[in-house]
Amino acid sequence: MATDPHGDVRQFYDFLGEQIRSGVPVTPESAIDQWRSEHPLDVLAEFDSEEEVAIIEMAQEALDDIAAGKKGMPIEEFQAEMRRRFNLK
Repeated sequence: MATDPHGDVRQFYDFLGEQIRSGVPVTPESAIDQWRSEHPLDVLAEFDSEEEVAIIEMAQEALDDIAAGKKGMPIEEFQAEMRRRFNLK
């Protein structure tokens, strides 16, 4: 079971960025499949809090945006939004 869902989302965000920067075409499905094959325990963890579910939903929204051709936001802006949204330090 994942011990830090925030860390897992951050790691996936970094992973996704690496996939995009590599120049190899990536779809949301292929990125998730590759992530799952490399991090099976992280993906199989049960998400039981509303906060964890919200984080997963945000990750899916980000994948949908990328698939639609949106470039996203700078990491600093993303981190600030996560801190604000989830009342983190």
